[in-house]
Amino acid sequence: MAIDQYLLDTIELPVIRFYQWNHQCKSIGYFQSHALVDSADFIRRPSGGGIVQHGKDLTISFIFPASHPLFQLDRFDSYKEINQELASAMSKFYQLETTLYEHTIDESIDRRTMVCFEAPSKYDGICNGEKVFGGAQKRTRSGMLHQASIQIDKFETKDTGHFISQIIDQLKTSWSIEFKQMTIDKNVCIEHKNKFASKEWNYKK
Repeated sequence: MAIDQYLLDTIELPVIRFYQWNHQCKSIGYFQSHALVDSADFIRRPSGGGIVQHGKDLTISFIFPASHPLFQLDRFDSYKEINQELASAMSKFYQLETTLYEHTIDESIDRRTMVCFEAPSKYDGICNGEKVFGGAQKRTRSGMLHQASIQIDKFETKDTGHFISQIIDQLKTSWSIEFKQMTIDKNVCIEHKNKFASKEWNYKK
């Protein structure tokens, strides 16, 4: 979370970041209460959305500066644009049709308490009748952060590295872009790390 926020605060070019979690834990949306989780092992995201169980998922962060065309789109249109590419990459890699959920979230669901993968929101990824990926965004004057979680443990093929390569190839083709690998010195975002590790942040609501 600290690195995602640091990139959102500082980047001048788009960044796509892939990462996984080294143990089971949960993240909660920015607007949710910490009382929703029954463990101290959780973190509050800068983005919205519901509770996400991590540990077996693949997390992808898309960070775009304000000058990028995707930033000019509204939340739903940019969400659809990003998720359509993820759905296409999943369909090709897993050989299972993955589509986007075309309906708005059920009105009976309270966004303040919802669990992300228990109910799909508009343009979430659907495969075999269930939600397999979703995301949430944070926007500032400087740019946009889109955080996505893909439940790769639901599929038989566990080759995460090749799946990431499939996503990169999909984006290269659809968005006509080239990728350059970057390394982040974690020492440059110490202030961000301290913020996301603090009780003031995680227990603020």
